[in-house]
Amino acid sequence: TFIDTDLDSAGTSKGIPDGTIGYYDESGALVTEGVEIGYSSGDDYAARPNGNVYYVKSVRIPVDSLRETYNLALYINSSVMGVQFCEPNEIVSTGTYSAVLTLDLESGVGVDNIDDLLGVETRGEVPEEDPQAAYTQYDAELSCYVSAMGGVEFGSGLLAGVYVEQEGDQYYLTLIFQKSQVTIYTITCDTFIDTDLDSAGTSKGIPDGTIGYYDENGALVTEGVEIGYSSGDDYAARPNGNVYYVKSVRIPVDSLRETYNLALYINSSVMGVQFCEPNETVSTGTYSAVLTLDLESGIGVDNIDDLLGVETRGEVPEA
Repeated sequence: TFIDTDLDSAGTSKGIPDGTIGYYDESGALVTEGVEIGYSSGDDYAARPNGNVYYVKSVRIPVDSLRETYNLALYINSSVMGVQFCEPNEIVSTGTYSAVLTLDLESGVGVDNIDDLLGVETRGEVPEEDPQAAYTQYDAELSCYVSAMGGVEFGSGLLAGVYVEQEGDQYYLTLIFQKSQVTIYTITCDTFIDTDLDSAGTSKGIPDGTIGYYDENGALVTEGVEIGYSSGDDYAARPNGNVYYVKSVRIPVDSLRETYNLALYINSSVMGVQFCEPNETVSTGTYSAVLTLDLESGIGVDNIDDLLGVETRGEVPEA
């Protein structure tokens, strides 16, 4: 709660304008002339229903005499509602509320200066709140385990970051990828996320190179997925030559949860694997790509533009 003036929609339900500050003299007349008001400043503001505001920090009132009690006119506001305190008057004879200031006249002590206690002369505009971070970054792991070939974790080291945006009830996951390596038997090869394969098959029931996620009903969603590719000298080797790999993927998801099953094609200089869930075409022999988020690890991030890939894949420069 706080003392307020200059209300955007001041009424007169108590017989005087909301926001009035003054005192009642010995004859019972409301005196507002000569009242000086100082406002809070800096980060010292308060919330009222229609937004934050600098509140009344000090009031200097010329009074007719020094006495133990004064009836005041004050508007006390809050983030919920406000009330104009005043005495009954010609317009409103009942339903008002008194603001009574009581002084202990025997307690007086001398004070040289109160400048540091006073408010500023003009109210001013409250600074805008710090903007909400555009993204929340979460610690995350990607597991793309293949039980064949003695067991290989193709997801190892591929995931460089996970960032979440929220627009109303809609969430978007942005996955940042990098090149990594796995050892298949005795051969160590670079691994990377790939799309647009020259000879894409459907041995796992979906086209090789498919990227998407499985919603809460288990349906594969690829619509709205945005892919960014590496560029410059940041490319990888696949069996038929070098290629720009998938650097980032932005996926619209149905909810924010700890685990997501993904569809991803992980390629290498030796071989590639389409990860996906069992489907109508292939009920066995698929391999899951499981993204796990630590939802307690979230931190705000304003911008990730420097982490994203480029919109088009382009041609890798000749060696």
